[in-house]
Amino acid sequence: MRNTDLRIYKALRKTGAKPLMCISYDTNLVTDLAFDEVDLLIFGFYLETLLNIRVEDHEIRGLCTIESVLKLVEQKKEFVS
Repeated sequence: MRNTDLRIYKALRKTGAKPLMCISYDTNLVTDLAFDEVDLLIFGFYLETLLNIRVEDHEIRGLCTIESVLKLVEQKKEFVS
């Protein structure tokens, strides 16, 4: 597991997501993890804190799967570099 993956997983767990064996790149934040709008915003806060990036609320609301989270994080990290 990459460092970024681990930090995303930590953000998911802090937000209340299921254990690791239930989470994959295809996991849907809303239908599989039962995240509502508040959960998504809290998840965004944890992403910002753990990964030292800035994510806008509208970007968080647009996330569907763990794969889309990874893509957003990678994009943000490239922008900062």
